[in-house]
Amino acid sequence: MPSNAVSSNAVSSVLGFLLGKGQFSKTSPNLPQSIVILGEANTGNQAGLVNDVPQLITSALQGATLYGYGSPLHAALRILFPQSGSGVSIPVYAIPQLAAGGAVAKTLFITPTGTATANGAVYLNVIGRETVDGGSYAVNIATGDTPAMVSVKVRAALAGVLACPVTSAAANGIATSVIHSGSAGSGYAANDLFTVNTGSTLATGKVLTVSTGAVATYTILTPGQGYTVASNVATTATSGSGTGFAIDISTLVETGAKCTAKWTGLTSNDINISIDLNNTSTGVTFAVTAGAAGSGTPATANGLASFRNQWRTLVVNTYGLVSTTMVELETENGIPDPVNPTGKYSPTAWRPFIALSGSIVDDPTSITSAGVRPSNVTIAVCPAPLSPGMPYEAAANMAVLCANIFQDAPESDVIGLMYPDMPLPATNVQPLMNGQTFRQTCATSGCSTVELLPTGYRVVDFITTYALQGEFPPFYRWCRDLNIHFNYKFAYALKQRQTVLGKTLVPDDSTAIGKNVIKPKMWAGDVAALNKDFEKRAMFVEADVNNKTIDVEISSENPNRLDTTQSYQISGIGRVLATTSDGGFFFGS
Repeated sequence: MPSNAVSSNAVSSVLGFLLGKGQFSKTSPNLPQSIVILGEANTGNQAGLVNDVPQLITSALQGATLYGYGSPLHAALRILFPQSGSGVSIPVYAIPQLAAGGAVAKTLFITPTGTATANGAVYLNVIGRETVDGGSYAVNIATGDTPAMVSVKVRAALAGVLACPVTSAAANGIATSVIHSGSAGSGYAANDLFTVNTGSTLATGKVLTVSTGAVATYTILTPGQGYTVASNVATTATSGSGTGFAIDISTLVETGAKCTAKWTGLTSNDINISIDLNNTSTGVTFAVTAGAAGSGTPATANGLASFRNQWRTLVVNTYGLVSTTMVELETENGIPDPVNPTGKYSPTAWRPFIALSGSIVDDPTSITSAGVRPSNVTIAVCPAPLSPGMPYEAAANMAVLCANIFQDAPESDVIGLMYPDMPLPATNVQPLMNGQTFRQTCATSGCSTVELLPTGYRVVDFITTYALQGEFPPFYRWCRDLNIHFNYKFAYALKQRQTVLGKTLVPDDSTAIGKNVIKPKMWAGDVAALNKDFEKRAMFVEADVNNKTIDVEISSENPNRLDTTQSYQISGIGRVLATTSDGGFFFGS
């Protein structure tokens, strides 16, 4: 039977492989895995950045040097290449994108209040981490520390962690109004917190004058930060209303920390900071307030096209579940349709990938639910529900797990494995995915699932968004199954090149012999042996039965064409385990 993997009018040498859905009633080398990371560099590393061009990366340090410490690319690389020496041992390529036009970096403000009454250490919790690669976000407070002094220590703690995703600088105002009133100069002493928060903006060096008994409610620069009075406030005469008081802005000492993401873009909007008081009472309190929201996502199409002719099996998508990015990934990768395959699933360009896309929301099913992208097999959601970490960290965690399994034991699955380095939510938090009923909803909607345990996130279902209604089981659901098909195509193509390509085709009844001669029955035997090898390695089942479907023939229209058709069945994974037992009592005789 002729194969339709290559057009019947093809003349130039070409190998084609078409994957279809088999209908059943009931050791060649593994495909070498490789990872591509799409992501942004820090603003300070944008100049001279060779964007959309793959760069082979062998360490997190190399990524930090090229793209900046704390950038999305570096954050993913430090999980793939951890200081512990574990991680992945396969090729990793970074493909950076320049910041989108008009992109904005997220800002946050940390404002301490009160003078310290005791010594103690508090910790900044930055995207779920209080320590990173040996660096600590500890703020050591000493008795007598003023808000201004604590602010300096906060900024030093942030600057002292190389992998921190934010820079920090002295803040420019405060968030909460403290209204002062009374006679001239009353209520103001050195280091008093003076908070104004409603009206006009005053620049440094300007003088704010308020009449006697008036209420001071003015804005000094940007709300969200604080100032302290450096010296006693002197009274000054004001025209028309007698004696009042004046504050010279140039004498005010800034307090707090303005934290700005090291890069611009929507991905920065997931940055969060909280304060761990470490069960100590120093007399200092902290407020964390939001400033600008991160926005802007660069296009990835050119970066994806840069490896169109190479097989990169896994893509770590640091942009998460952004619709435009997912469409770009799906367009490039295509669909393995048996009638009209597209993209990297086209028979003569069969080099597809799985795009690992992180999520930290409790319910990501709106992104993947049936009807949204049911025919696409590209996106695999990597969930870490309610984690304070970044979505791309979840994707990198899954990459560590599946890359090693797919490389060394492709018959296996990541089910039951733990994310190696993903921040956990607060104690006693229970994500929806901890319930089997909700996981069932996710899985049938094309969304991977995990369980949150006290020790971390454990993978339950690792699947693509493929969720065609009425098809059970969905043929392209499981990432593990796709990897088996990837492995078979790789091994099959190697065998074709070794055995058939460029050889002399003769019919089975020919008396021709020689190392450059190939007959249909010889190739059928090679395919059967390959299938038996895959059965021995637990990726195929019933190879002897399936080998009976192998049909090889020299084309009746083109003497240079060898057509092969066959069916094969892949093995399954123990996922749903059901047992029914009847219990009873023992009655003595």
